[in-house]
Amino acid sequence: MNYLLYTSLSLLLLAPAQFAQTAPGKPVTEAEKAGQKLFFQRCSVCHMGTYPAYKLYGPPLYSDVIRTKGDDAVRTKILDGSPTMPAWKYTFKPADVDKIIAFMKTMTKEDVVRESLARGNAEAEEP
Repeated sequence: MNYLLYTSLSLLLLAPAQFAQTAPGKPVTEAEKAGQKLFFQRCSVCHMGTYPAYKLYGPPLYSDVIRTKGDDAVRTKILDGSPTMPAWKYTFKPADVDKIIAFMKTMTKEDVVRESLARGNAEAEEP
């Protein structure tokens, strides 16, 4: 009986650590850290996927994508949106968008798609 109690208690206490999402990227500056917070609050649901399925509803965002598209194009997309993405111009100040872009530049493709690919999400392979 005690064995069952201790085993159940151990599983209950250890389970949250198993399912916790590790924050990707390596923000260093205060702007990057603030951008990380904003990204996880508003962007990560679609652009990183969440437990348990890690389905992506938007393209994965990381430094190579930002470099290819350019800061201005990414800034315009965030502020104006598109038919498949909400516009954030009434939510974010321009400085907030700059912080999000700064944070996205700290992420690698492996940071963003690792969890999604591990769950069999083929959409994560496309930038």
